[in-house]
Amino acid sequence: MKSTGKPVHLTSFEYRLLALMNHDRAVRHLHPLTITPCAEDFARKWTKTMAAKNVLMHNPKLGQLWDDHNCKDASLIAENVGMSQSDPHQVYSAYMHSPEHRANILNPHLRDVGIGSWQRSDGTVYNTIDFSNGGSPKYTTVKRLGQGLRTP
Repeated sequence: MKSTGKPVHLTSFEYRLLALMNHDRAVRHLHPLTITPCAEDFARKWTKTMAAKNVLMHNPKLGQLWDDHNCKDASLIAENVGMSQSDPHQVYSAYMHSPEHRANILNPHLRDVGIGSWQRSDGTVYNTIDFSNGGSPKYTTVKRLGQGLRTP
């Protein structure tokens, strides 16, 4: 998978979401989304938090994605959060039927992305997609592993 740093190992859920987003961007002649380690870790951390609390909500600390320890070169960020019963197509369809989420996916200025997925013991998969228009040249390795879903 294309990354701005070292290779990123996505779960099958994360991989499928990235493929679906990049397909829809390609048919509209938009640049593909690239996994950015700083956004990937940020998305995975928030997704784990939502799953642990069994709550779906946007990260109230999304602005910290811009700080020097994360994607410091970003000047534009956005976030999609969702959940499904282990079906990435289901959550992606919901994103594309929501004007705000669809706009994030198809925004030509948002080219970097982090995708988090976390599966609860009841089978529910929480998902976060953090978009940005830049990363960090010093943040090159994903530190947080995806959970609960096989890697492709």
